[in-house]
Amino acid sequence: MDEATILRYLKVRALAERGAPGERENAGRIRAKLEAENPGLPRAAEDYLRMKEREMRGETSSPHPSDARSERSPFVGNWENIFKFAHAAYSQAAGFADVLVQGQRARDLGARVRSETRVSKNNENLLVVIKLPLDVYERALGLSPVSREIFRRALHDRLDEELDAMFNAR
Repeated sequence: MDEATILRYLKVRALAERGAPGERENAGRIRAKLEAENPGLPRAAEDYLRMKEREMRGETSSPHPSDARSERSPFVGNWENIFKFAHAAYSQAAGFADVLVQGQRARDLGARVRSETRVSKNNENLLVVIKLPLDVYERALGLSPVSREIFRRALHDRLDEELDAMFNAR
């Protein structure tokens, strides 16, 4: 089994076990898919972790089973790997925070959109108008796909409010 698949599996497994509630469910689905596509992956991942642990301790050969029972200090480890893990965790958290900020900006753009209902000039039609300032439109074009969807939902919410006001006024 290739190392990239094992590493991906280990990351997904960690999220499934220790992630936030929404992350856990998504990671659980991905984990099940990986296990279905790669029979023996959980075993390969455990073997990989044991091998890496031996490397960090400086062991080159397979340890005797009785060695696993010996006490080891929890403060001994490969600091370079620990730093890489901490850096990766920080990067993931920063990326998630960035997505949240972009989503809030998209929602704020959607709040700048106005709507109104009026009768047409020839008095034959009822018009529901959405007023989208040009700068809001231009900024919305530059949004990421996820943020654009949040913006679109804000527009839909505004239109729903206008229609509710129209039909619940009587």
